[in-house]
Amino acid sequence: MKYSIIIPAYNMEKYISDAIESVISQTYKEWECIIVDDGSTDLTGNLIDEYAIKDSRIRALHQKHSGTAASARNTALNHVTGEYIQFLDADDRISNDCLEKNNYAIQTFKKKYKFSDHETLQHISMILPIALSFNDNN
Repeated sequence: MKYSIIIPAYNMEKYISDAIESVISQTYKEWECIIVDDGSTDLTGNLIDEYAIKDSRIRALHQKHSGTAASARNTALNHVTGEYIQFLDADDRISNDCLEKNNYAIQTFKKKYKFSDHETLQHISMILPIALSFNDNN
């Protein structure tokens, strides 16, 4: 089971490395990370390019500034190859076992996530650390 982690970024040079490093440190290794630079005027684009060169699971995409993270996310969605999608903001981090816990929850409950958040429900349940909702049709 492969995860596609999507990170939209605009002028996040101070934070983007921490976000990417939190993805690289995942204990679950079947993932790709698609980072979309939304026309940054700082070094964000250069930083994500460097990570993409170092790790083939990371893809750096660049687009003209749209002004919304949603546009960058939609761009990334056109490039995903994973079965599941994890959204991550460029100034956030995920715990190193986030995808492993997701995988456990999916296998345990045989359901697919509609969308997820890396911390919102973590304090509520150890089994479902990032689930916000399920799709009952799958």
